[in-house]
Amino acid sequence: MNKYGEKLVLLFILATAAMVNGADLSALLKDREIFKTNSRTFIGKYADGKFKWNDRDKTEMVSRQPGSSLKLFGMPTCSTIVRLTDNKVSAIDISIYNRGDARQISQSDFYKILADVKQQLNVAYDVKGTGNPYKRLAGSKIFSMTWKTPEQTAMLEWSTSGRLRSEFKAEFIRLKITASGSSAAGPQLRSGIKSSEELIKRIQRKPDGSIYLELPMVDQGQKAYCAASSVERVLRYYGSDVSQHLIAELFGTSSAAGSSPEKLLEALKKADVKLGVKVQTYDCGFEMNSYSQFKKFLRDYNKAARKLKDRQISENDIRRNPRIIFNMMRSPAFVYMRKKNRGDFNKFQRAIHTNINEGIPVFWGMIYGLMKEQQQVPGIGGHLRVITGYNDRKKEIIYTDTWGAGHEFKSMKIENAWAVTIGIFTLKPRTKR
Repeated sequence: MNKYGEKLVLLFILATAAMVNGADLSALLKDREIFKTNSRTFIGKYADGKFKWNDRDKTEMVSRQPGSSLKLFGMPTCSTIVRLTDNKVSAIDISIYNRGDARQISQSDFYKILADVKQQLNVAYDVKGTGNPYKRLAGSKIFSMTWKTPEQTAMLEWSTSGRLRSEFKAEFIRLKITASGSSAAGPQLRSGIKSSEELIKRIQRKPDGSIYLELPMVDQGQKAYCAASSVERVLRYYGSDVSQHLIAELFGTSSAAGSSPEKLLEALKKADVKLGVKVQTYDCGFEMNSYSQFKKFLRDYNKAARKLKDRQISENDIRRNPRIIFNMMRSPAFVYMRKKNRGDFNKFQRAIHTNINEGIPVFWGMIYGLMKEQQQVPGIGGHLRVITGYNDRKKEIIYTDTWGAGHEFKSMKIENAWAVTIGIFTLKPRTKR
């Protein structure tokens, strides 16, 4: 055996030993049987308590910061997702760096990490990676390289933002590993839905009257990525392979403050053609963006308060203490006021029924903390969820959150859901009827 061959063997032995100890993922690159491995074997051989199930159907395992010590070639990682099809490993998605889970890094540090990963992949696969044409999506550029062996295809993707050197922002470095020849091996930005009939066939029904859709789970982690993660879930449902980190780049999402609704819709409208979807908004939410809207809100609220014999609030009360608005929004009078708006409520209900009956999930911008929920969220604030179904017998909507296993199927009375709705919109695949 020559020195180069000895180096490869030594690398594999060291990587395998590290992986057994729950430290390094590079052993997966040399495992020729990895995509024939079932979940139990993978957990026993590699997981070592470092992964948890990401959904109740056990189709994904995830390991992420904080709490994950997994590394790749000795470098820390942000998250690793192992996807399974028919209980066999079908894809391994490693976030080597993303600005949502990790601190912002300099341009030189970003490209040093990237160069080190490329070099290590050249050695691990004993083949030099091939550069791919970059893809452009709503002003963002996604660069990639591919490594192929008879057993595996590895695709490294990365992106940065900022036109000037002084504006540089590291966005993400992602490594996706699949079985060679797999349909999931190449990058897929565009929706894979070819006809509306495909979506109608996905509609699920329960004996209790629930009509709903099942979406892949995406866990936003500790960051304020509810919008980016929700959009990833719906795009993956349509067959697109777009990560929450690319979506966060498009939206200008902050890991602490989340996404602006205006920027979110603007970015989606710029990218929708390449994503193979069309944005549709519905005018049936709660807005208070102007003085006239504020005056109407106060007038309607006090009318409801009088009806319920609750305290009425004056404009001067709010000037003295603006936070009183949050107390108003927690009150029975606010819910009563919203429920009395039957015209917009009917639009809301009709939009949900129409879309779910076509196999289309509905994005739901709402105010959490106002209603009692099955899994109560502390505090009060804006949030994006996905409505995935309804139950007319129970007068409920069915929705899901981007918080991992246990948050796939939740319900709320539709009148309560309407009362806390800011707005709804959909992404519809561009299909031939």
